Amino acid sequence: MQTYKVKEIFYTLQGEGAHAGRPAVFCRFTGCNGWSGLSADRSKGPFPCSTWCDTQFVGGQRYSEDDLVDAILALFPSQAYRFLVFTGGEPALQLTDSLILKLHKSIPSISIETNGSLALPSAALLHCWITVSPKTEKVVQDKASELKLIYPTIDPAKFDYITAHWRFLQPLHDTNWQKNTDAAIEYVKAHPKWKLSVQTHKYIGIA
Repeated sequence: MQTYKVKEIFYTLQGEGAHAGRPAVFCRFTGCNGWSGLSADRSKGPFPCSTWCDTQFVGGQRYSEDDLVDAILALFPSQAYRFLVFTGGEPALQLTDSLILKLHKSIPSISIETNGSLALPSAALLHCWITVSPKTEKVVQDKASELKLIYPTIDPAKFDYITAHWRFLQPLHDTNWQKNTDAAIEYVKAHPKWKLSVQTHKYIGIA
C-alpha cells in the first residue's frame, strides 16, 4: 500500500510568488534530493542549497493515501476557494497520480513547489500550478506556471530555456538580506521579464 511521509500539514497564507496572500493548506513532505536537512550535513548536499536552506523537512509521520486526503481536507474552513500547496523538501520524491487525482476531486486549485530536478507525475502537468525553484542548473521540469529563483545563489540567465508564465527573483533571506534584495531589484530593473518576489510571511510572522 502506498504511504506518504509528511513533515507537517497546516493552513496559512501563501507568502510568495504569484499566489502571495492567498489562503492555502500546505502539505510539506519529508525528504529532499538536494540535501539531508540535518545540521551536520550543511555544505555536504549534492545541491548548493544545503548551505542556506532554512526549511525544516526532517521527521514527520506516515499517512496512507486516504488518511492524507482526509487530513488535508479537514483543514479547509469551507468547500469554497480551496487552494492546496505541496511543498517540501522535494514533493516530486513522493507525489503520485493517484493522490493528485483524489484531491483534485475536492480541491480545484493545487500547487506544487519543486526544485525541478525530478519528473512530476502526469496528473500534476494536467491539473496543477507548478512552481519550479531550481537549486541546481540540472532541471528536467522545463515548463512551469512560475519560475522562482533564490537570488543571488544562482544565475537567472542560465534558465532562459525554461518556459514559464511568471518569472520571479526572490532575495536570499540571510544575514545579507538587504544587500541581496538591492541586488535582486537592480537585476529585475535591468531584465524586466523578471519580477521581484519577497517572502511576506516572514514579515508578518506567519508560517
